[in-house]
Amino acid sequence: MRPRLTAAQDPERFVKDRPTTPATIVRPKASQRKGRSANVARIARAPTQERSQRRFGEILEAAQALLESARIEDISFYDIAKKAGMSPASVHYLFPSMAAVRLELNRRNNRDVVAFINELATELAKRGEPSWQQWVRSLADGARHLVNGSRAASEILLGPILNREGRLSNVESNIVVARSVVETLRAVFIMPDIPNLELKFGFGMEVFDAFWSRSYALHGRIDDEAFEESICAVLAYLRTVLPEMLTLRAPAVQQEQKS
Repeated sequence: MRPRLTAAQDPERFVKDRPTTPATIVRPKASQRKGRSANVARIARAPTQERSQRRFGEILEAAQALLESARIEDISFYDIAKKAGMSPASVHYLFPSMAAVRLELNRRNNRDVVAFINELATELAKRGEPSWQQWVRSLADGARHLVNGSRAASEILLGPILNREGRLSNVESNIVVARSVVETLRAVFIMPDIPNLELKFGFGMEVFDAFWSRSYALHGRIDDEAFEESICAVLAYLRTVLPEMLTLRAPAVQQEQKS
């Protein structure tokens, strides 16, 4: 009689003889589907008419206002419609799902952060700050105060990421900020030729996100400890590609580099 082998002795036969089960079909969450279909609609409809553009803005304003006290995962079409003074159908027409609302809020607030960072970087360039490390700290401190100053912005940017598109929006915004910061640094400092420097700064932004999101989840704000730890981590990472000291360009050369 042939001895019966265990799975450890004959793994191929064990796997081959195992009963198969039908593949499980996972449907997208109902809040992210359009009607009863399985198609996910996470992108808002781009308004073309003036009236639709106005409503588009009003819907986002209403959603942002709700987030001054509510959690982003808790608000619904009905909450937004009531706050905006319109029917849920009007909200649904421009935003096929709540995922589309969240994504557009994410993009909108990220644009505000990018604009703020660009403005602050220009101001730092005028001051002629001699240390790139202090540049990083000053830009991060400005962004921290901007986000901490708005509970809604904190909820959108540092709260739970509810879909892949929201995560990608954050990554894209980090890349935009990184490019802007590197461009300003090159205009102010004599920079060595470092391949993919914008990408390295983009990774640095991701490090900030990790520390700050954790702090927001625990304390409802970016606290001092998380801020200092994030600065230490980002500076340590950037020191792997940047020299400790960079030479300032002459003011006239700085203006030429910017133009």
